[in-house]
Amino acid sequence: MLHLKRIDKYVLTNFLTLFFATFFICSFILIMQFLWMNIGEMVGKGLPFGVLMEFFFYAWLSLVPLALPLAILLASLMAFGNMGENLELLAMKSAGVSLFRIMRYLLSLSASGRSYFRTTSSRYHKKRCGHSCSVSAKNRRN
Repeated sequence: MLHLKRIDKYVLTNFLTLFFATFFICSFILIMQFLWMNIGEMVGKGLPFGVLMEFFFYAWLSLVPLALPLAILLASLMAFGNMGENLELLAMKSAGVSLFRIMRYLLSLSASGRSYFRTTSSRYHKKRCGHSCSVSAKNRRN
């Protein structure tokens, strides 16, 4: 069982709350950019709502590796910026805690979070779903 000290729990809770918020915002921005680029292929083709949601889901899965490093970077900057502004980093440093010790769990989280996402299957499903959207739209016209 992993035993975290109070400083580690505090840093992780600050980071994780900001991480989930920035990950949602980065994902939303990337999905809106994807929608803006592909709106011409989807409008007016009479596609069912379920097909569009499946297409957006696979698009989101392929955009997660782009949103993840942005969210990690922004959340860590905001978390340590807030701690620096409230003089919490100064208190930790004056207590003899090194900066590497403070950032230890964040570094391991960012390294492990980046390596877990594989995008080959999501890109395949997105392309297949996009192809089926264009084929079904052509079949409906005839």
